[in-house]
Amino acid sequence: MDPDQRYEVLEQRLVALEAKVESLSQPATGLTSGLPAGDRLAHLEALVTRLEENFSLIADIDTFSHLRDLLAAGNFKAADQETAQILMNAIGKTLETIAPSDIETFPLAPLRIVDRLWRKYSSDRFGLSTQLKIYREVGGDFNTVIAQDEAVLLAFCERVGWRKDGKSILQSDWEASLASPAGFLPISWWRTPYGMKIGNFIMARLMKGGF
Repeated sequence: MDPDQRYEVLEQRLVALEAKVESLSQPATGLTSGLPAGDRLAHLEALVTRLEENFSLIADIDTFSHLRDLLAAGNFKAADQETAQILMNAIGKTLETIAPSDIETFPLAPLRIVDRLWRKYSSDRFGLSTQLKIYREVGGDFNTVIAQDEAVLLAFCERVGWRKDGKSILQSDWEASLASPAGFLPISWWRTPYGMKIGNFIMARLMKGGF
């Protein structure tokens, strides 16, 4: 079973498990019976949010529990390195051997789990979807990633604090906390021999994945 299939199976198992757990905690009349239409929608939206937050506690706990613990402790630099390791393990590559073609077909489930964990423990300050949101705010879209628009990517890097005074920051020079610029983390999995080019492939994958 390839990594993408494995994570898809895990997601399906999670949905089934959560449905069973919720059914035990709900009255026999159902999740939303007796509620006005607007309240039913709000109730379901809140339920979905809660289940998504609990995703990391159920799906592949051995893979993601250390990342969760690092984030919960506020050890963001170690969590960033752990994130890169998890994502490289998901495709059997390293930061030195990963290629743009690997990003194009990257399994979405581990990206989603990593994103949820970063967002949860940073109050949405960090995470992949936060980075994509900022990329769009500086003018990025699917056309700019196809064109590999370096100006937009540079603007993104400036916004998230990856460049200062016109130069990329060195990994040895940065520390991270909740006071860091929004979107600053995760960063290490962007650091490959392909340089800036890999960023366009990452953004394209996130867009196609519905982040």
